[in-house]
Amino acid sequence: MKLKEAMKTAKLTGKKVKVTEKSEISVKVNLNMRLDLEILNGLKKEAEKKALPYQTLINSILKQHVDYPDIIQRIENLEKKIS
Repeated sequence: MKLKEAMKTAKLTGKKVKVTEKSEISVKVNLNMRLDLEILNGLKKEAEKKALPYQTLINSILKQHVDYPDIIQRIENLEKKIS
């Protein structure tokens, strides 16, 4: 099942749906999140310097961190610091 079909089915049924085709890998999802104002302002300034929309900059920063092969270890380390 393609991603868009899976998302529609999941929304209608309220159940998880397995995506079998990866042809729509660059699908963007709307997301609401809360950031510290100083972080957001800093990201906006950085994005302006690079002539990018700030949301594109945030996405690229997150992608860099997710793409690292040791992401699970990094998350575990952060969780240890928090607790």
